[in-house]
Amino acid sequence: MAQFFSVMPVINVKTKNAEDIYFSWKSFRNFYSVAVMLIAFAFTILVTYWSLSEKLDFDRFGNVFSFPFIYFSNLIPHFLQVPVVFYTLNSFARIFFLLLAIKWPSLMQQWQEVESKLPAFETQIGRAALAFRIKMVALVVMLLSIIISTAFYSTMCTKNKVDPFEDYFRMELNQIFVYFEYSPYLAFMGKMLNILSTFMWTYSDLFVIVVSIGLSTQFKKINKRLTVHKGQSMPESYWIEVRSYYHHMCKLCKSIDAAVGPITVISFANNLFFVCVQLVRSISPLPSIAHTAYFWFSLIFLITRTFAVSLYSAELNSESKKPIQAIRSCPDVSWCIEVKRFYSEVSTDTVALSGMRFFHLTRGLVLSIVGTIVTYELVLIQLHHIEQRSDPFIVISQLFGVMPVCGILSDDTRSVRFEWFSVRVIVAIIFTLLNAMEVITVILLAFEEEITLGLAGSLIFYSACLFGSVFFIKMAQEWPRLIRLWRRNEDVFLKLPYKPGKRSLAFELRILNNIVMTMRWTLMDVFIMAASIGIARRFEQIYERLKIARGKLMPESFWIETRTHFLAMTELLQYLDGKVSVLVLVSCSSNLYFICFQLFNSFHEISLLVNKIYFWVALTFVFMRTLVMLFCASSIHDASLKPLRVLRSVPSVAWSNEVQRFTHQVSSEVVALSGKRFFFLTRKLIFAMAGTVATFELVLMDTVEYDAKPANLCNLQSLTDMIKRIKSYFIYNGSFYEAIGSILALAQFFAIMPVRGVRLKSAKDLSFTWRSYRTIYSCVVFVMMALNAVHATFWLFNEEITFIRMVQVIFYVSNAYSMVCFAKLAMNWPELMQSWENVEKNLPLLSKPTRNKGQLARKIKIITTIILLMALFYEAIGSILALAQFFAIMPVRGVRLKSAKDLSFTWRSYRTIYSCVVFVMMALNAVHATFWLFNEEITFIRMVQVIFYVSNAYSMVCFAKLAMNWPELMQSWENVEKNLPLLSKPTRNKGQLAREHLLSTAAIFAKHQTCRSIEDPLKKVIVTQLPHVFVYYRYSVIKGLIAKAINILATFIWSYTDLFLMLISVGLSSLFKQINDSLIFHKNKVMPKSFWAEHRQAYRNLCTLCELVDNDISKITLVSFSNNLYFICVQLLWSINPMPSLVHAFYFWFSFICLVTRTLAVTLYSAEINDQSKEPFKVIRIVPREAWCLEIKRFSNEVTRDIVALSGMKFFFLTRSTVLSVAATIVTYELVLIQFHEEKTTYKINQC
Repeated sequence: MAQFFSVMPVINVKTKNAEDIYFSWKSFRNFYSVAVMLIAFAFTILVTYWSLSEKLDFDRFGNVFSFPFIYFSNLIPHFLQVPVVFYTLNSFARIFFLLLAIKWPSLMQQWQEVESKLPAFETQIGRAALAFRIKMVALVVMLLSIIISTAFYSTMCTKNKVDPFEDYFRMELNQIFVYFEYSPYLAFMGKMLNILSTFMWTYSDLFVIVVSIGLSTQFKKINKRLTVHKGQSMPESYWIEVRSYYHHMCKLCKSIDAAVGPITVISFANNLFFVCVQLVRSISPLPSIAHTAYFWFSLIFLITRTFAVSLYSAELNSESKKPIQAIRSCPDVSWCIEVKRFYSEVSTDTVALSGMRFFHLTRGLVLSIVGTIVTYELVLIQLHHIEQRSDPFIVISQLFGVMPVCGILSDDTRSVRFEWFSVRVIVAIIFTLLNAMEVITVILLAFEEEITLGLAGSLIFYSACLFGSVFFIKMAQEWPRLIRLWRRNEDVFLKLPYKPGKRSLAFELRILNNIVMTMRWTLMDVFIMAASIGIARRFEQIYERLKIARGKLMPESFWIETRTHFLAMTELLQYLDGKVSVLVLVSCSSNLYFICFQLFNSFHEISLLVNKIYFWVALTFVFMRTLVMLFCASSIHDASLKPLRVLRSVPSVAWSNEVQRFTHQVSSEVVALSGKRFFFLTRKLIFAMAGTVATFELVLMDTVEYDAKPANLCNLQSLTDMIKRIKSYFIYNGSFYEAIGSILALAQFFAIMPVRGVRLKSAKDLSFTWRSYRTIYSCVVFVMMALNAVHATFWLFNEEITFIRMVQVIFYVSNAYSMVCFAKLAMNWPELMQSWENVEKNLPLLSKPTRNKGQLARKIKIITTIILLMALFYEAIGSILALAQFFAIMPVRGVRLKSAKDLSFTWRSYRTIYSCVVFVMMALNAVHATFWLFNEEITFIRMVQVIFYVSNAYSMVCFAKLAMNWPELMQSWENVEKNLPLLSKPTRNKGQLAREHLLSTAAIFAKHQTCRSIEDPLKKVIVTQLPHVFVYYRYSVIKGLIAKAINILATFIWSYTDLFLMLISVGLSSLFKQINDSLIFHKNKVMPKSFWAEHRQAYRNLCTLCELVDNDISKITLVSFSNNLYFICVQLLWSINPMPSLVHAFYFWFSFICLVTRTLAVTLYSAEINDQSKEPFKVIRIVPREAWCLEIKRFSNEVTRDIVALSGMKFFFLTRSTVLSVAATIVTYELVLIQFHEEKTTYKINQC
């Protein structure tokens, strides 16, 4: 097929033997290919000359597709040229394919040779599956391309034309007929070149996909063989053979990548450039519905094809990493050098296609591409619209009410104490109360006046000072213990063999104090700098001692002593970080904000010279103070890595286990202060913050206003509060399956997770069936949700499409998709729970009181109560929502039973039927919302309905799929829990858990504007909230109640998606915590090898369970995070509008805080899995030398190298760093969205 379009001129491509394939320069195929390539080059030169002869602009170089998309260039002013980029990239692609054709015979012979060494397919169907898959992918891609090309002609208007063909060719090939007279032959040649170029563009993507499928299939064969013998004791010859297979495949991948790398670059460059240009064009009006439909269909196809190339290519990398799971399960008796070599190859090598090694095609790249497109697109839209002792330091700080500690001038650390009734504490409390009054004043002012950047800056400034006051009072209580621990560790470094240094630490701190101490707010940064200098100096002393031993043969006792000192300082740093990490987070965030804010203010005109001098001195001071603080803090990390310089040069005769442990500890652990472990203060952070400041500032430049109204500090009103309480308890046997049973039973009222047996005792009782009432109910709800999403979409497109109008669409679409995800999860839930149950059974056990077994269940119920109360708030119909608990999610049988064995899923149950019905209704709602969006002006508000219902419908599908796997998943979970290491915990932990989680707030506010033309109050509420439905249907009470019921179901699904992720995360993290508690119980003890083997196997079983769970719920995770991020952006955009009343303002801010809190809770609970999975390393690194063995080494490698976390389809992993990335993303996009804000789109829009 490719050779028909002058690509890949290789002879005998259909032969069965790769040795018969060859390339000849004298063949007809090659002559045809070279001729077309030369003509294409000539045409490209002509187009380039024509473009440069006219006005040079973005449109001329970015005009999308020569065929058929070039037609749209005539619909938009200045979009009149055939794209230079399109033909230039296609010309280069022809050169690269010709070079690939020369290498193709040798590549295919190497591929065939490798395939002959790999395990053969067991059946004829398996042998034909690869060819069938490749043909189907090629058929779909080419068929869709032909459909788009055909649909293009339907948008052509040739009425009242003498010669429609001539008119068409003159319009499409206008860059040719500017220089040449029109003739049918020239038009035919130009059109054929146009078609060949378009095929080349599509074939580049298809070729990358096909090569990726072929390579990933071979890795699947290796993984299949490893899975068959997973956990079994296999001889060394088996591992030699499998590693040989893997090694040959890696060599083949490198050969293929070297050959197709340039084509990959061309493919991605072409696609990304055109996606950006098409998105820019989407903001321009199109002449008719036909043009609109064609344009959006072509854009969706382009984006889908780009994602297909990325995902198929990323599959190769994913398959190459799967052998590590089988290697982790290798028994101790089978562990050998070959297994270790295999493990090293899999974990360290990057096996993936690349773009000439500039980037590798992995799943992480997909997310980066999306972020790049969105970020650059928002910017392009703007272009479119515009054309030693620290005592003196503490003494001075006490003058500002900070660090109220007594006895700080004493030489004896035992004299340092904290007293509540001392003058210092009283002064600190007075300052704190005054500071709190300032914060309250600014908050009240925010409700009275329009929120501006200046007012936000004041609020952040006073809040940061208030936080600093509270923090330092709390820190003063911990200071006596901390300073004694510090002194005890410091005594080692104040005598030989460590050098004290040329300057005393106290001298440095005094200089630092005199330079920086100018205001109370600065004390936060000063405290971080002082602590950092003290810690870094001790790590420097360790390095100075090691430098003496560089290249020398030192006794093992030397390395034991030095490593012990290094470990002591690391533990001190961790203790300090646990106390000051919140302070670091607040300090960095406030400094970053004020730097951006001051840079923003620099664009305003400052009249007086004194004010100018003050402004620039203040900005320079804040900037330099932040930079110095970051440098001081990052010096800890730099100093902790310096011992590697000496350790790498240790002679081989002196190498020992202690040196190896020391090296591993220094290289694998991040020794640095952190901001609640969201980020670490290293030198890389300085560049990251600099890039963030530059990016945000470039965006803020377009938001400068010179007529800002000064804030009114008078006329403030009072504030009232409302509090409600909730408390419940149960007694359980401690398993996750049983703890989550009641939650799943509740979810089934909302048409989610239609699995049978969720309340039974064993995961083996779980089942999923399509015939159950749960599944039917879920299907019904999904249908209604989809209908709502359809209505919201139609409503969006019926008027102007804006960001605000999209909220409804996104809401219902995401909820519908969530239902799909939960349906899929329900299918797998029985198997998943059985795996969970198996892992729990096989974990090592220690005694644990029966009364603590219900702690996990109580924690889950408390989280559920909080999240659902927030969901009730959004609807403001608490009692009605409590009665309407038919929500069509997770149609699994037996969710109320005590064992995961009682869970089941069936399609014939009433749960499944109900879920299907709800899904259909949800899908219809999504369709209506989509039509509503496109039939009128596309606005931001209309898009909300579409996104809401579509995401909810998809969520129902995900939950339905999950329900099918839920019984098996819960049985696996239950098996894991039964064998976890258990420790007794004091009863007071129950109270601590209650204090931590017993939070609830319930309030009813006036959410919608009333329509004065409608007298029926029920009709007012329903029509106002669901305009996309009653645009197409006449209102009646029955229709209104049905539509409202679907809206309630969608809202619950939206909240339940987040709740479900939190519950799964709590369950998994609690299992890891049990292992960590068992390890901490035996910390610093000499334990036998069997102890470590047992715990490592338990850890491995948990990692396998986590991966199994992630495979089933990753789509739900992706929907949850994308949904939440979108609606946070919507809410932030709405916050700019003036509120009609205080009630609206209070309602809006409370709902926004609930949304942000819920999103943050999902992220933090999910990140807890990753945090707990890394905790064993703290125990492993202090294992006594005489207890060190191979099992500990394997355990250490698994903990430090594996990423154990939930993910969003492997695009991102839920760790603490994700929180910071999410926050940065929100701020970036929001700053751009502010520029396109229109007040009329929020409260003034007429929905009646």
